[in-house]
Order: sequence, then structure tokens, then C-alpha cells
Amino acid sequence: MKKVLIIGSGGREHAIAWKVKKGAKVYVAPGNGGTAEIATNVPINVDDFATLVNFARSEGIDLTIVGPEKPISLGIYEAFSEVGLKILAPSKKGAKLEASKIFAKNFMKKYGILTADFRAFGRFEEAAAFIKSRDKFPVVIKADGLAAGKGVVIAKSPEEALETLKSFMIDGKFGEASKKVVIEDFLEGQEFSIFVLTDGRDFKVLGGACDYKRLLDGDRGPNTGGMGSVAPVPFLTHEKLKKVVEKIIEPTVTGIQAEGLDYRGFLYFGLIWTAEGPQVLEYNVRLGDPETQAIMPILEGDLLEAAELLLEGRLRDVEIKEPQKKAVTVIAASLGYPIKYVTGKRISGLNYDEDTPLPASPHALRAWGEAKGGGHVIFHAGTEKRDDGIYTAGGRVLAVTGVGESYENAMSRAYNRIEKIHFEGMYYRLDIGEKWTRKILIIAGSESDKEFVSSGTEILEKLGIPYEFKVISAHRNLRELVDFISNFRGFEVIIAVAGLSAHLPGVIAGLTSLPVIGVPRDVGPLNGMDALYSMVQMPRGVPVATMAIGKHGMINAVLYALRILANKYPWARKALENWRK
Repeated sequence: MKKVLIIGSGGREHAIAWKVKKGAKVYVAPGNGGTAEIATNVPINVDDFATLVNFARSEGIDLTIVGPEKPISLGIYEAFSEVGLKILAPSKKGAKLEASKIFAKNFMKKYGILTADFRAFGRFEEAAAFIKSRDKFPVVIKADGLAAGKGVVIAKSPEEALETLKSFMIDGKFGEASKKVVIEDFLEGQEFSIFVLTDGRDFKVLGGACDYKRLLDGDRGPNTGGMGSVAPVPFLTHEKLKKVVEKIIEPTVTGIQAEGLDYRGFLYFGLIWTAEGPQVLEYNVRLGDPETQAIMPILEGDLLEAAELLLEGRLRDVEIKEPQKKAVTVIAASLGYPIKYVTGKRISGLNYDEDTPLPASPHALRAWGEAKGGGHVIFHAGTEKRDDGIYTAGGRVLAVTGVGESYENAMSRAYNRIEKIHFEGMYYRLDIGEKWTRKILIIAGSESDKEFVSSGTEILEKLGIPYEFKVISAHRNLRELVDFISNFRGFEVIIAVAGLSAHLPGVIAGLTSLPVIGVPRDVGPLNGMDALYSMVQMPRGVPVATMAIGKHGMINAVLYALRILANKYPWARKALENWRK
């Protein structure tokens, strides 16, 4: 059996260990309470290269996989490669794509990679003068070096920007890392990330995810390392992914080869989908956390085999299939995180399950998924194993990932499981994945209505809002309609499209207490007037909110549905703001 060493101690490393465990004996340095249960923890710090190399040589390690950015930026690739040890990590020079924001932005500019306009500064006075000369805010200020994911500030005013610059460049908030800064235009859109394996010539897309940076529900509160994630990227169609590959990933790999960066490892693309398409926010030279905890359980491929083929120069032989499941990951954090948090609290409920043992491996999770339609797995981050149990040892403590056929199902499994876990001061967000559950149901009476409906669904797709479209006729399939309306779950607004005598909206309104929006089609001898009169004259107690006839009515129905949802969900309010812009 192959021996694999994983460098790191967080949830990302636990997820990697869990993924490769089936085909290897796994060691994790230094590991955590969770990795101790599925692998062998080795008490060596991630930057103690000499000791790590000695361990790898003496133990006969076949492959080392590096999790965090710090050892990569310090040159762990060189330390292992110089003595002939196989390691999945970019070179120190390649690590500059993450270790220096200035280097990364200049790299993007040089190779025509889509990103926000920027200026780089090494002196506070020059940066402050630039801020004072601007009339467009917000702006994004980034510390040049590594700052544990906290070196980015969106400054909404000149005053806030100047205060941030002082904190970074004069007060040295992040030491040498913030002595230089990048100031760039603020981009509006939906953030997401794509992960690839690359040898500096070829690449394979492993998957993508959307994470949640803010501490509190509704994307409020301070930035964190990540409070949850969903995978795959809910709004990323094949066409959109193709554009990301052609406009961003391919020119990036071309640039890596042209610059001679000696890159053999993971590459993270932090992206945003704007009105003009995808733009790069940042590169990371490793997998993300907590995105990895969502991607690994649904990854349709052998990660260990992929890593070995990459290092053999056979990356083109790697097969990664499109994921068949959805995943939602919820982070349980310690009291006070991300500022000053409490540790040393005993964790209970980790081994609780109603009728099935927790899946200990991807193979077990897949078998469980086939039997139950999904599953869940718990990844440890800031934990330590003691004789009497598992205790908290960090800010982000656990990542609970639910897996299912839909985001709704995956979200339900994640929250049902995390509710059984407890430690003093435990906190987690309650809205991870909520935006990507389908709240809007669109029903039409005929297949011929699809093109008409698209005038509204194009808006939802552009805004990244999920929905479901069903074709069920109140005339021809009444029993099917009654069964469907009586048994669906999760939807909060229904849009019903109908022409001619227009029974559909009224029948639906009579079967549910949810708001029903009727859209009359401009068809028939009366060009939709009969449908309009039918909808606006519903009997007492069967209300239907009726839009105008035709495509304008369909567009307004979608926007009205978002207005209804905006009373409850911040993401719906944000979507409406983006539409107005």
C-alpha cells in the first residue's frame, strides 16, 4: 500500500486525507483530532522542512501533498525535490501567485487575464494621494503578502480607505505583508472559485464552489476564513465554465509556462461573475478552506491517482467527471472567532447518528448515498484528541458537509447533523446554501410556453437565482398537478403561465397558501385578453396577483417574485439591487 504524507492541520487537510485514505496509508503533519481517527498524526510543524524530509525518507513516503500556503511560499517543494522526494506543491517562485498580490496582478495584466484595474503602492503617501484623487468608491485594498485570508478590505469611503492604508502600511497590521498594497476597482457580482490540478503545461478542473466569508447570517459581520461553502457552483453552466476556461484558466497556465514558474500542484482561482462575465479576484496556490470540505465528498475521480499521474507527466490521462451530487458545508466556530476566541472546550455529539454509522471514507459515503439519496461527513479543523475525547483547539472547529441530490437535500443533511453537535460557545451560520435552494417555482401548461418563460428565467440566470420550471396542464393533467402542489417542499413563490381560458393560476391558488403570480400569454383569438380577465376575476379566497399580458408580464412576474423574497432574504435584496444597476 502506498504511503502518503499530508502537510497541515485544518479541515482542508482532513478532507484530503479522507479522500485518499482508501488507496493509501496516510500520515498528517501535524494533523488534528479528526485526522487522528483516520490517519497517523505526526507532530511536526508545517515549516520544519528538515524534520519533515527526514520523516518522509525514513518512513518511505511515496507522495507528499501540501495543504496550507505557508510552507509552499517558504519553499517546501524545493526541500523535498532536492532529495528526490515526490511532492504535490508549486515551487517557491510559483507560490508568488498567492504570496504577492502585486506579482499576481502584474502577471494577469501581462497575459491578458480578466481582472479589475489596479495600482500598486509601496509608500503610504503615494497610496493616500491616489485615494484622495478618486471619486469612485468603494475600492478594494489588499495587503501584498500573505495575511491568513484577512488582508483584504472593501473601503466604502475615502475615510475608510485612508484608515485601512494607515493600518496596513504604517501600523503594520500584517507585518511585512502589508507594507505594500494593491488598490483596485470594486467589482459587483457573484463570487465563486474554481480549482484545478496543473503541471504548468496542462490542467484538469477538479471542481468549483461558493464560500461564505462573513461571520453572520445575511453576509454581515467581519470577514473570516470561511463559514461555509456549497459545491458545485450553482449558477455555473457549461457555457459559463467554458468561458472561464478559455478567458482565465488557459491564459494563466500559458503564463505559468512562459514565466518558468515550475508549477506542479493545485491552483485556486478566486473569481467573480460580473455583468461583463468572469474576472479574477485572486490566485491561491493550494486548495481552499472550507471549499475543499464541500468538493471532496462529491469529487468524481481518484485524487491520489490524479496526483501521481501529474507528477509522472501524464496529467492528460486523469479523468475527472462532472459531480452527480450537491454538497453544503457548515462551519462550527469557537466563541469570539475571528478576533479572540476561546479553546479547550469538550465537543459532544460527534459520534451521534440515528441509524447509520458516519461514513469513514468516500467509498462509505457513496454506498450510503446510493441507499439513502445522500449522506454527511464531519471534517475537523481546530480540534485535538485527548484521552477523554475531542476538544476545541482553534477558531474554526468543525466542517459538517451534507451531500444529496439537490442543494435543499444537502443543506438539510448538514444542518440536521450539526444540530447534534455541541461545545461551549459554539456558533454557526444558519443560511449556508439558502440562496441556492429553489424558492421560485414556474409552472406552465404547455411545452410551447418554454420560449415565452425564458424572457423571465434569463433574468434569474443572469442574477444567479435558482428556480424550477415545470410543465403541467390544469386541463389535461389535473391529478398530476394536484399531487405535485400537495407534495412539493421549499418553494415560496409560484409563477403560473397560461393562455386562453387560463385555469392554471386559479387551480394552483386554490391548492396552496403560497403567493401565486399569474402571467397571461398573448395567444388565441383575443391575444391574451381572455387569459387576463380569467386571472383577475378569481373568486373570493383564491387570490392571484396578475401581471400584464405577454413577455413584459413575465419579466415583471420574476421581479415581483424577487420582491416577495427580498422581505426575508438578503440575497434576494442584493439581486434586485444588481438588476437595477
